Amino acid sequence: MRRSRHFEPVSRVGWSPPAGELFTILSGVDGVGRTTIAMNFALQSARAGIRTLLVDARDGMLPAAVRDSQERAVPPSLHEVVADHLIEAPFGLRILLMDEFRWAWPRPLHRAQWLTFLRHQAERVVIDAPAGLTAESRSLAKAADRAVLVTTPDVATLAHTYGFLKTLARTGVARGADLLINRVRHWEDADRSAARLQEAADRFLGLTLTTVGGIAEDRYVALATRARVPVTLRHPRSRASMDIQAACEHYSRIRKRPLPIQGLWARVASVFL
Repeated sequence: MRRSRHFEPVSRVGWSPPAGELFTILSGVDGVGRTTIAMNFALQSARAGIRTLLVDARDGMLPAAVRDSQERAVPPSLHEVVADHLIEAPFGLRILLMDEFRWAWPRPLHRAQWLTFLRHQAERVVIDAPAGLTAESRSLAKAADRAVLVTTPDVATLAHTYGFLKTLARTGVARGADLLINRVRHWEDADRSAARLQEAADRFLGLTLTTVGGIAEDRYVALATRARVPVTLRHPRSRASMDIQAACEHYSRIRKRPLPIQGLWARVASVFL
């Protein structure tokens, strides 16, 4: 695991890097595999040659206001503090752990300003958002270019997912989202679940749901999690890995690169997971 010092400033006179696309990975309830999907999706994006930043915002996106009453003589710049909390991963993927960064940044930060800053640091920014109906997840869904909603065919989980969609519709946060069905045992059930959610969202909420795909229930996911290595690296030919790659190809064509040393991923995952 290495800390990265490379972060593009956005305040140079006459120049700023182009804004990247913001993907927010959401779920109506915790425990549906949202974080696993966010990490593997970001990994596959980086592997395809897309400059990718993965933001772990499970505990909140905005920095804390003031950590303590002691004021620094020279407040650090945002670029410096972010660079100190950025992790370099294989394929050029960079990971920002908001739980650490929130306490390192000593001043309030407006959400729009923060998201604009992040957009200029990569071609694709993937945010692992908090689960459930929180103000943070709603705001991230509204800001996203692509809001990816993760669910499972389980009846209770589908109910939470519909409740989440209802909140998005009532608050005017989003007009649509991408749907990803995880832990699929029978593809007929996944198809029916997606169709029911799509019909209900369109008929009663005025939301457009686009089904990205499904990811099979696969024991190799648990094995990779215990080894602290993304399943698409640890078991690239497993059913779940193939399904994740297929879902990623919904957004971009994946160009394979040689697999990195898995020991590095174990160190990265020990911090992120």
